[in-house]
Parts: sequence; structure tokens; C-alpha cells
Amino acid sequence: MAIAAQQSSQASSLGTAGSTVAQTLSQSTGVMASQPIVLTSDEIAIHQAALQEAQLQKALGEIQAEKERTIRRRARMQRREADVAAFYNYCKQNPEEGMHLVYVSATGEPMKMSPEIEGVVAKYPDLFEEPTGIVEREVVHAIKIIPGSSIPKGRIYRMSPGELDELRRQLKELIEKGWIRPCLPLRITSFICAKEGGYAEDVH
Repeated sequence: MAIAAQQSSQASSLGTAGSTVAQTLSQSTGVMASQPIVLTSDEIAIHQAALQEAQLQKALGEIQAEKERTIRRRARMQRREADVAAFYNYCKQNPEEGMHLVYVSATGEPMKMSPEIEGVVAKYPDLFEEPTGIVEREVVHAIKIIPGSSIPKGRIYRMSPGELDELRRQLKELIEKGWIRPCLPLRITSFICAKEGGYAEDVH
């Protein structure tokens, strides 16, 4: 009885550590929790060391796995840099018209506007509305200048947009009435106009 009481006092003096180890042993050996296991201080120290070793082994395994992932990631980046360098050299050695080489990089999170600008945008939402759709344009009035050439002087177009619309309206009306008809492909502005006496006149 004295020996059992002494062992119980030693186990209780170790506090939470002894109860944790005893609970772990009871779960691993299948012993019911209602049957406490009394351990000596040496046995408790051994089991605590085993638990710490298992935790260290787990941490070391995670560190090793992260190290391997970092090595693989670095190798992929190096291969990607080598591919980009090879593609850059190829583009420099074999230039093709209409092909351009650009560098694109992620800029991270979008930049935030200052509170002053946000207040103005919120106050006038109709003025800062995002554009949607495509602007309807019939003709793009762009003139490409050859490098080294002189800029054209004088009027580039023979008529203003309003005059061109009026001409198209009149031509459409005359064609619908049958007074004139196209005699050549549409890219050539030549028409045959019926005249009195049964002959036709070429109108440009």
C-alpha cells in the first residue's frame, strides 16, 4: 500500500504531463479511461521525449518537402528564363513584319485612387462612365505616312463629309429611279446616263 501511495504521489506531482502521457497510453493500448495507468517519472520522461521526437520528425518532414518544392519551382523558373531568352534571340535573328516582342509582367493589386478623386468620381458618375461597345465608324480617315516622305499639302479629300453624304443620297435616288445605272465595277465612279434621242452619255 505504501509503494502504491508513493507512486500515486509521484504521478500527481508531475501534473498535466503525466495525465497526457497516461491518456495517450490508454488510447494506444485500448485500456479504458476508468482504469488509470500509474507511471514512474522515468517512464513519463521517456514518453515525453518520444512525443517531442515525433513532432520534430514531422516538422523536419514539412521543411524538407517545402525545400524540395522550392528547388522544383526555381528549376522551372530557370527553364522558363532560358526559353524566353532563346525566343528573344530567335526573334532578333529572324525578324518578321507585323510581329512584335513585348514583355508582360503582373503588376499585383490595382492601384487605389485617392479619396479626393474618388469623391469627384462619385459626385459626377455620368461624366466618368466607362465606355461600352464599339464606336460606329464607316471610314477610318487615317493616312499612313511613309518614313522620310513629306507631309501632303492642301486638301486631302475632294469634299467634306456632308458633301459626300449628299452625293451618295442623290446617286442612290437616281439609281432607284432608273435614270442612271452603273456600267463598270463599283470601285470606278462611272455611270451611263440616258439621253434623248436614244444615246447614252458617260458620266464621271
